[in-house]
Amino acid sequence: MVREKQTWVKSMGTAVNLGTSVAAAIAVGLIGGKWLDNRFDMGYLFTILGFLLGVITAGKMMWERLMGESRQRSFLDKHKKENEK
Repeated sequence: MVREKQTWVKSMGTAVNLGTSVAAAIAVGLIGGKWLDNRFDMGYLFTILGFLLGVITAGKMMWERLMGESRQRSFLDKHKKENEK
């Protein structure tokens, strides 16, 4: 029972961490783009580019997290099977 609670809490912490990281990447790109647009009077060019850069960065962060957890699970499963033999 205690093990299940720890897993739930760890998963929730990971989700909150990833969510805030994604939001921060998009917000920094958007705000930075708006600042550049105001500074150089470029309309919405830098705002759009900053937003897209933030979305790409957020996608990369999610992809790395997903692949890291997948590799870890694969390694643990392989190690578990070797110990059972």
